[in-house]
Amino acid sequence: CEVVAGITLQDHWDVLKTQLSTGTPYMLLENVCYRRDVMAALQMVRQGLFGELVHLQAGYQHDLRGVKFNSGDPNQPYDSGVEFGPKGWSEARWRTEHSVERNGELYPSHGIGPCAMYTGINRGNRFTHINAFATKARGLHEYTVAKSGGTTHPSTQVKFKLGDIVTTTLACENGETILLQHDTSL
Repeated sequence: CEVVAGITLQDHWDVLKTQLSTGTPYMLLENVCYRRDVMAALQMVRQGLFGELVHLQAGYQHDLRGVKFNSGDPNQPYDSGVEFGPKGWSEARWRTEHSVERNGELYPSHGIGPCAMYTGINRGNRFTHINAFATKARGLHEYTVAKSGGTTHPSTQVKFKLGDIVTTTLACENGETILLQHDTSL
């Protein structure tokens, strides 16, 4: 299965119960782990070319405002308006709702996947602690106001829960730390 396998804890229990009842093999794969540059870096880590790893940083960091909102016109799917949900098109139909309803590290797998490989997670190492902190949410609101030319469009009245930047720190049993950043609203 490619990400995302589930949003809620119940979603994940449902996947596990289905796997156990059917016996069908199941594996969650993060596609970034199989990029050539990431696999080359893993090979270099295994060869010791970076020395002993003590701290890693990764993230999902790119401006998605023009993806989260559009005009609703399939001929202009990106950066063309402030519609989302049922009135949006393409990713704006589903992606923006996560920013409305959730606050946290929404997409950790792109960053944590390679870091987990590099630090040997589930190969003699494991995560022991996790903390995540979010800034206040301002970027999506400011985008809708600027893009619509004021505060009269319904999208400008939405209260977004997702902080503009979410910083997550993880500690590993073997002493490494990992810092992740989710930054898609600025």
